[in-house]
Amino acid sequence: MSPYPLSLPDDTQTMKLKRQNGGTGPFAPDVPQEIVDLIIDNLQDDPLALRSCALTAHNWVHRSRRHLHSLVRIGEYYVNLRRYASPPVAQYVRSLDLYMVRTDRGRQRTTTESLWKMVARFQNLRSLVIRDFEFYRLSPRRSEVLLNICSRLRSLELRHVHFADPADFLSLVGACPQLRALLIEDGHFYSSITRSRAEEQTSDYLEGCTKHFPGSGLQSLTVGGLNSCYHFETAVDVWVSELTRRGFLRELTLSKDSPDDCEDILRAVGSSAIDLRIARCHTRAEKPARTGIEHCTNIRALSFVTSLVNSPRRSNPAWVIHFLQQLPSPTGSPARTPPPLRSLAFELHWSDKDSVDVDFLTEVDHILSSRQDAFGGLAEVVFAVHRHLSPKLQLMETPAGSLPERTLAFKMFLRVCLGTHLKGLVARKGCSVKLVFPNDGDVLRVEARKFGEECKH
Repeated sequence: MSPYPLSLPDDTQTMKLKRQNGGTGPFAPDVPQEIVDLIIDNLQDDPLALRSCALTAHNWVHRSRRHLHSLVRIGEYYVNLRRYASPPVAQYVRSLDLYMVRTDRGRQRTTTESLWKMVARFQNLRSLVIRDFEFYRLSPRRSEVLLNICSRLRSLELRHVHFADPADFLSLVGACPQLRALLIEDGHFYSSITRSRAEEQTSDYLEGCTKHFPGSGLQSLTVGGLNSCYHFETAVDVWVSELTRRGFLRELTLSKDSPDDCEDILRAVGSSAIDLRIARCHTRAEKPARTGIEHCTNIRALSFVTSLVNSPRRSNPAWVIHFLQQLPSPTGSPARTPPPLRSLAFELHWSDKDSVDVDFLTEVDHILSSRQDAFGGLAEVVFAVHRHLSPKLQLMETPAGSLPERTLAFKMFLRVCLGTHLKGLVARKGCSVKLVFPNDGDVLRVEARKFGEECKH
């Protein structure tokens, strides 16, 4: 008899293997399914690895397909229609990007009959992006398919779309009772109507909506550049006015070309309670007379998406000043009616070649400190930095080091810089200034610069 045992103890045994499908399938590790799901989730951005996982074991197929087929792009990319001919595979599709374009072969549209049959199988669709689409050309059967998949949507994006009239647009939004987020950018009406006629048609349609109001479940609405079609913008303004008046809309994001383009829709918001987010505005040579924010007397949270830097891209953050200066104070006595604004946020984008615009920071600090009638109720001011650091470039004048060291130096530099030029805001009682890095999840509290600390720009 051998002096050595034939088997190792239970605590040091190698991982057991088991056969799948009744002993006829391939071997798979005896690992809890929760661990397998976590491993596959970490591979969601690697299609080749997901395909390999789907072929490994039977209990790996469901999780792998969930990531492989979660997003389908049609029109701009080639799509194998046969892949989604089976309902068991089509059930994994959660997001659809539908792009109606003309192909080089025969100049025919990519939205063929076979494609619409495939779209009808996506019964678990939650997100839909529609680009360059002409809704007024859809046949009744295709319109029925589209409205059917819209009934379960949670997110909808409409980019460069054409509707027949305001009723056509509002009927599509009304067909999405579970819709929570909507983006509209560059919409048009096929029929040639005036702005007054568009306003009248929109009001008539909304008055007839007694059971379900279009967009009643919306939590976030993003409105892009609609300047090329003024009658479509008028219809959206009337609809937004009713949404805010009835208390349905919580957050509004405006992505306009210039500050004065926001005036009409902000006038429609009026005194309704709203969280406002403004992005992508570019100031013109002349100062805009009005931004429209003077009509909004009940803004609870205000956010700006900008750079706050002097960069080679010549980004000018001065448009933020116009909104801060024209923000109205609440009606009534200031002692009895505190300002409704509680949160102010700046979403910043940074690259290695940028330098801080200290004049702009000083101007922001002056406005926030002097205008107590509008900013006296602020509880927090957040600077969220989306940075991009190159490993080959040095940060400011710090010595070369590893990327984590340079990243830490970058964060400390911004913290000291904000504490230097936001003296009045940092010294205010009851208001906290935070520096947030969403990429890392780090949150730093900005404090006044201490004696002896140096801030190089």
